[in-house]
Amino acid sequence: MFVLASYSFDQFEAASFIQPNLKVDHGSRGISAVEFKALFEASLTSVGQIVFCGSPLSGGLMLLGMVFYSRIAAIAAFCGAFIGCGFATALGADATAVLAGHYGYNAALSSIAAVTFFMPNRQAILMAVVACVLAVLNDGAWKAIAAPLGAPTGGWPFWNISILFLLQDKIPGFIPIPLAEVAAPEDHMMAPRTAKPNSQITEGDESPRREVIVLQKSPRMSRFKPRGGKVENKLPI
Repeated sequence: MFVLASYSFDQFEAASFIQPNLKVDHGSRGISAVEFKALFEASLTSVGQIVFCGSPLSGGLMLLGMVFYSRIAAIAAFCGAFIGCGFATALGADATAVLAGHYGYNAALSSIAAVTFFMPNRQAILMAVVACVLAVLNDGAWKAIAAPLGAPTGGWPFWNISILFLLQDKIPGFIPIPLAEVAAPEDHMMAPRTAKPNSQITEGDESPRREVIVLQKSPRMSRFKPRGGKVENKLPI
């Protein structure tokens, strides 16, 4: 909305790559198959673009910081960006936009969401790949819609895909984590695989609820350590 408003005020000047355009300018198509290094750097740049930092170094530093909190989330971010950039390239997207990370950051965020808001298992990995593909297609669609207005797509494709995933609870093995209990993917893996999401618990079912299962962590594995050095599980049950 702010970008669209900038066209009405002389004190603001929109960047050249989001100027109104009745036809999407594809520029140079694709990246050479032998330029794996370019695709790798584009993936790092895509991670950096999550916080508007368009360089491989920025993306690499972000991934390094993510590793200290969750290695699974860091791997999901890079793999999601790589799949997004690769898929966009295979479809013949503008190579300049791909290298600038404009096609990978929504895929990276969608991949992180799939393994964070759902139990990180094989089904979640498969759905993360699906999310990356849908994010690229969604991004391309919104780029075509927004081009005549001169507006960027931003994180809109990621929001669409994430909401679509969060509303479902019917895919076998793709187990949603209650929003109030979402933590690092590593924490979710400590829950027994037999746990059921609330939506699948029927009256008279004696299966434990996921809210309780997720919070039953080993004291030695807890992330919460008081100053005295004694490890305690301070998560509320």
